Amino acid sequence: MRKTLFGSVGTHELKYLDRAILARLRTLSPEYLATLPDVTEGLENRIAAAVRESVSFDEIIDRVCTKRYTKARIRRILLRAFLDLPDVQKPDKLRVLALDNIGREVLKGAALPVVTKAARADLAIEARCTDLYALGTKYPHPCGEEYTKEIYYRDN
Repeated sequence: MRKTLFGSVGTHELKYLDRAILARLRTLSPEYLATLPDVTEGLENRIAAAVRESVSFDEIIDRVCTKRYTKARIRRILLRAFLDLPDVQKPDKLRVLALDNIGREVLKGAALPVVTKAARADLAIEARCTDLYALGTKYPHPCGEEYTKEIYYRDN
């Protein structure tokens, strides 16, 4: 067993998020799906039909997947829909989760602003995604850990 980012023993697996993903996907319209990156040529209708007919995340992927639409592409689209990330966004800051002395030196030359505390930055999307990620273990974690966890610093 290994420790997760949240400090508990266990691993994050998509199967623990299956019902949450299905619940979110079932609320989405084909019009919304059409706004996601990589959704072209009526793929939104194929996805919407598969969501209505499927009882698991993997089953949706299997129903939508073709030679033209790979499993990786479909998985990416579905997870973007689940996380409500319709746009491809370039980072405007660097978020530090852990570092050592070498990392400190590298960050001194960073072109983007460096953030070490979530409470000091506009990280609503990241916090929402972390809260959903926290559900991906056998024993889910509470919300808000994005704002309370300190960065991990290892002294070389």
